[in-house]
Amino acid sequence: MLRNTFRIKEPDRFQKVASGVQAWILALATLGAGLWAIFTYTALSQRLRSTLELEDLERRNNLRGILELKLDLSQETDDTGRRFIHALVIAENKGTKDMIVEMDAMEPLSAFGLLFDEPKREGRTQITPKLITSGGFFGGGLDAQKNEQPLPQQTIRAGETYRFHGLLKVESSGLYLVVFDTPVHPEDDLPGPKAAAHWTATNYIAIR
Repeated sequence: MLRNTFRIKEPDRFQKVASGVQAWILALATLGAGLWAIFTYTALSQRLRSTLELEDLERRNNLRGILELKLDLSQETDDTGRRFIHALVIAENKGTKDMIVEMDAMEPLSAFGLLFDEPKREGRTQITPKLITSGGFFGGGLDAQKNEQPLPQQTIRAGETYRFHGLLKVESSGLYLVVFDTPVHPEDDLPGPKAAAHWTATNYIAIR
């Protein structure tokens, strides 16, 4: 009787063990499927993020501001005989990105008188620039439609040309070097540690 009872209970025990193993296998399979889904989602998310970053980088590379500056000078004289240098800065944006130019962060126009030191003996003539005066512009730049932008920041739109007028008073005749100089706006500066970049244009004029 005891032997028969043992034989009857043995299949029940085996069934319970088998059910437990089956439950563990099902749990592991479910966990594996979940982990695979998370891995697949993460991989796809990273791939999508990388694709979007590459597209954004390509878009930024395609948007380039190419600013070409030209400085034209002429002499002006008022009724009292005072001499002035008329400075015309022509800023042309040949790129595909709008550029921001700071026009009154400091006085962007400077006139230097050139002093010539003739050597007593044979040698090169030394030229020493001496700052005579500095100043700014009459107002904001004029675009192609002759619309004026208010200072201080000037947005040079892509494909457009702006003109800025200024006067520098000089006391005497001579040869002058005129410099237009203003810092590059942080949005247009190249990344990385370096000295601050500047927009610069120069020209010479002989004042009589």
